[in-house]
Amino acid sequence: MKHLLTLAAMAAGFMVCPETLALAGNAAGRIGPAFAGALAAAGILHGLTAWNLGRTGDAIGRRASPEEVLEAGLGGAWTGVLLAARWTLTAGLATGVCAGAGFAFNEIFYHAFPNFAFAALIPAGLGLLRIRGRDLAERIQVGAVAIALAGLLVLVAWALLLPDAFAPGETAQTTPATGIRTCLLALTALAGFELALEPGEGNRPEAFRAMVFALAIGALVLIAWTWMAAAVVPASKLAASTLPHLLAARRIAGPPGRTIMGLVIISGSVAVVNALMAGASGTLRRMSRRGLLPKGYLSEATRVRIFEGFSAAWILGWLVSGMAGSPNLEVLIRAGWILWLFHYGILHLAAYRIQKTTVEGGRPPGLTLSAAAAAGYAVSSLALVVLDPSPWKVAAAAIAPALLAVPAVRGYIRSGRGGERVSSASP
Repeated sequence: MKHLLTLAAMAAGFMVCPETLALAGNAAGRIGPAFAGALAAAGILHGLTAWNLGRTGDAIGRRASPEEVLEAGLGGAWTGVLLAARWTLTAGLATGVCAGAGFAFNEIFYHAFPNFAFAALIPAGLGLLRIRGRDLAERIQVGAVAIALAGLLVLVAWALLLPDAFAPGETAQTTPATGIRTCLLALTALAGFELALEPGEGNRPEAFRAMVFALAIGALVLIAWTWMAAAVVPASKLAASTLPHLLAARRIAGPPGRTIMGLVIISGSVAVVNALMAGASGTLRRMSRRGLLPKGYLSEATRVRIFEGFSAAWILGWLVSGMAGSPNLEVLIRAGWILWLFHYGILHLAAYRIQKTTVEGGRPPGLTLSAAAAAGYAVSSLALVVLDPSPWKVAAAAIAPALLAVPAVRGYIRSGRGGERVSSASP
């Protein structure tokens, strides 16, 4: 049970992210309760992805990490898409939430502490912990997710005591395109569930139970929070606010609500940055182990420490560059999300090909669902680009990392320097 909670906490890192709470608040103002339906649909689609990963792992006799599924189904070069998705989103989202956590700590808890210093403490502290050993970082993940969820549930319970708690909130005037885009963004609110595979590599069945558990809890909490936000804050204010979650918390509970939401913002930031670092460094670790990236003459333990340190340095570098104050940061975040959703689509495509070629005795069950899910993620990714406020910028920011990563991985494989591959039984 203890290990299941660790895996579920890693899977839920994105779901308690301040960016996710801001998305839910804006969505509550734009489309009201309809966003709850979008969250439910996103949870079902992501649940299908988790199920398909597990089924594919059974077919190839491995633990079904995304890297292994892509390599077995489409070829090693396609792992470059995963590499691009994880490191692009880490650059954008981790930078943004760290900066936001710094401002929250400075404004809500301790004015004398520099906000940039607090922002830098999050990746630096987590990086040092992960270099020393991931066990403590994983325990911190459980605590951070628990604090964030508890804070949200306290605010929801507090809101139930208000006289207008169950009043259906009005929605702001939005265009059909905005409504469609808002619904599609529900996919990002529940993404990152596959990061349950990062801790304790090799325990596949428990990891997939953790994914389903995290998706269910995350969807329910976000639906409750969206409903309450729409009930207590005017739709126009929710839709226009850059901090709708903080606005709703203050409307629900006044100054105590502001303090509770400050704790949620900081703990959620720690959770999502930890999850992003685990995913980014884990991808490098597994790709180098499988001969898809250079590993030199370094031991596995040394490579792990280097990758963990590099993931922390990557975030710190973006913070120092001043990206947190740039209007391009949101473009980078949206591009990272689009790449992440697109990689889910190609995971289904890889699973489709694996299952079609490895299952004997006719057509395997769920093959049509795999094809439909792959198409669904691909269409959603394309729609998010087309409907984006800055479509050309987002398209360039999403395509450029993939165009760098995929040929680089393909070139390394073809160079013959990949070294000996691990056996299929290796984690």
